Amino acid sequence: GVEKGYRVTVRGRLEPTEVNNLLEGVRLDDGRTAPARVRVVATNRERSVLDLTIHEGRNRQVRRMFEQLGHPVLDLVRLRFGPLTLGDLPPGAMRPASEREILALRALASAPLTGEENVEV
Repeated sequence: GVEKGYRVTVRGRLEPTEVNNLLEGVRLDDGRTAPARVRVVATNRERSVLDLTIHEGRNRQVRRMFEQLGHPVLDLVRLRFGPLTLGDLPPGAMRPASEREILALRALASAPLTGEENVEV
């Protein structure tokens, strides 16, 4: 149930109806995804760059969503996980979490379940 933000580069130009499919949820083999938030960053005939926010965590979900729309993912970068943002951190690098981030994570961890989470017991 934690929001995850991605910068996605896909092959081809997304049509408005395809963006609308993302906003409403894409039908995958394991069911329809929850609605995503989408912001088109750039587009041309060869590729589209989007910022995508989802709150599910299905296996390879982002790649499968765009594959279903006929736009294979060329590049995928996670920008945000819940309250944590990647910023300009290079690939493979680490940094300590700030006190504010730790407090936000603790608040997230102690939030009551809404019934939409997948919880293993």
